[in-house]
Amino acid sequence: MSDSDPLIYKVDGMNTTFSIRLRGVKEADAESTFHSCCELLEALEDALSRYRHDSDISRINSMQTGDELLVDSVTHECLKHAMYAYQATQGLFDATLGQQITHRRENLQDKAPSLEGQLKIAEDQPLVQCLRAGRQIDLGGIGKGYALDQWAKALEPLKLESALLSSGTSTHLAIGEYSWPIQMTHDEGHSIYSLQSGG
Repeated sequence: MSDSDPLIYKVDGMNTTFSIRLRGVKEADAESTFHSCCELLEALEDALSRYRHDSDISRINSMQTGDELLVDSVTHECLKHAMYAYQATQGLFDATLGQQITHRRENLQDKAPSLEGQLKIAEDQPLVQCLRAGRQIDLGGIGKGYALDQWAKALEPLKLESALLSSGTSTHLAIGEYSWPIQMTHDEGHSIYSLQSGG
């Protein structure tokens, strides 16, 4: 590996592959921090994955009308991010479309399930209320982006030159001034874009 090559680490989680590319950091320090990131990702998946039956999200998805559920603080914070995204996009992003997402992802031929139910996320405490049963949460890109944000915080003590954090091919977070090439696939083929921190 040359001085210009980044250190690259990968781990599977949240139904995809997470990766970290690091520049300007000692390999021993990078490996230790990556180990901490793997433990952090496992904890986040325990709370946020709809594919784990005992996660906060799975428990929310099983709630009945009138139920209330206290959740982990990270779940609460991520759900509030999802709620703000819903408001900012005027409903174009909706993390409670789990059943419809599953229907589309599995290419089912029958009619998509209708949108029913209503959940309420408390602002001042980690509480979820089911006002009417029927909604299913799938955090999707919000969950993966939240995980990358937590990884970025874990990397802060390294004082590294630059980093690129990725969750699959859809969600990326750049740190530092280095411009990372990102390949985006579309109907006409693919394009290469440069991603760097805006800070």
